[in-house]
Amino acid sequence: MTAWWIADPTTADSQRQRLLDDYAAHVADDISAPLRALRASILTNGGDRDLVRDPDGTAYLDLRCGAGVAALGHRPRAAVDALRDALRTMDIGDQQLPSQLRADLAADLSTTVGEGRWRWQFCGGGSEAAEFALRTAMAATGRDRVVALHGGYHGQAGLAAAVTDPRHLPGPYPRLAVEPIRITPNDDVALALIDDRVAAVIAEPVQLSGRICLLSAEWLRALRLRCDTTGTILVLDETKSGLNRCGPLWAHENSGIVPDILLVGKALSAGLYPVAAYGLRDEGVLRDWRSPLRSSYGGSLLGMAVGRAALAQLTDPDNQRCYQRTAEAFALRLRHHLGHPDDSGRQLRRHGAAFELALPNPETALFVAADLLHRRVLVPMPTASALILLPALTVSDDTADLACARIAAAVRAAAAALPSGEDATIC
Repeated sequence: MTAWWIADPTTADSQRQRLLDDYAAHVADDISAPLRALRASILTNGGDRDLVRDPDGTAYLDLRCGAGVAALGHRPRAAVDALRDALRTMDIGDQQLPSQLRADLAADLSTTVGEGRWRWQFCGGGSEAAEFALRTAMAATGRDRVVALHGGYHGQAGLAAAVTDPRHLPGPYPRLAVEPIRITPNDDVALALIDDRVAAVIAEPVQLSGRICLLSAEWLRALRLRCDTTGTILVLDETKSGLNRCGPLWAHENSGIVPDILLVGKALSAGLYPVAAYGLRDEGVLRDWRSPLRSSYGGSLLGMAVGRAALAQLTDPDNQRCYQRTAEAFALRLRHHLGHPDDSGRQLRRHGAAFELALPNPETALFVAADLLHRRVLVPMPTASALILLPALTVSDDTADLACARIAAAVRAAAAALPSGEDATIC
């Protein structure tokens, strides 16, 4: 991929270029390659509220939030205070020993997921939570088949990578785990592929990778019924869609169903300390299930302190109403700047605080993302004919207005520069 379309591209100064060279020379991942291709040189030096900063202090408006990790903005005060207080007397603790903080966060999470008894296991990240959840489902049912959805993303390690749509994975890497049965979201006929040989179905109530795909309430209810009929464990992955990102606290709430296993992550960390979890509903084959699986950093005392502080903010009713108003205002601003002030705007879709800006083709999406980097706006790297925008739930009015104006300017620049830059339409 080249950046030939960027008007008047700027070359990174020598210090930044040396930093990028050092990164490429010593770090095994390839995340610097797309930035080089886009002729950009952002290097993170942490963030503050709505901003990500370079080592030299250059600020970027953050509409990526670490793929939703910094849902409360960067370094939210309540979570920072909780971590600071914990560090006075604690370290990560010993994962082979019980802790009161772990029990407290588990109890807090149980109050958010409706009726019944829940038990929780803590992990270091979403991939690990998905891995442990699927292994638990296989062990509890004695089955070895898994059903996953086209377009889904669950992580890049082990079983989590196996059930992720290959389009979302870097490669090429051989598959080292099960090969799932893949079905199309919202396809009633495909539910017949779930039979009594399937251990688990794993699904995101709202997919947020590449494009936004909402599982309808009717289809989720049909999926729940099919799993009940076949004795299959239903795993809902709310790592990205949960904790108010897609409107309600949990994106599946509107369907009225309850999963057998619930995956939680990202926003629970407040962007400060890795925290993820999977919850087991204490019914059926999972009744009184005790997992032998352990995570070196899952359930750490520091992580539990941060998680409790973040969850308290995310479940506060006044805060939740504020998150909803903030997301609605962001949508209005973006439609206004794009020239589509009413709700029928052709380019924008919204589910809570997750936004999809549909564009004519992948090349246009890459152009807009590259142009936004040069306008000091950070968005997820597009993988389809759209931009996914994940602003902080607490994004300020000033940041939102400035970011939306720059997005509209980048879209207009794409329309002027690319042969296929006709008006975008919603898909």
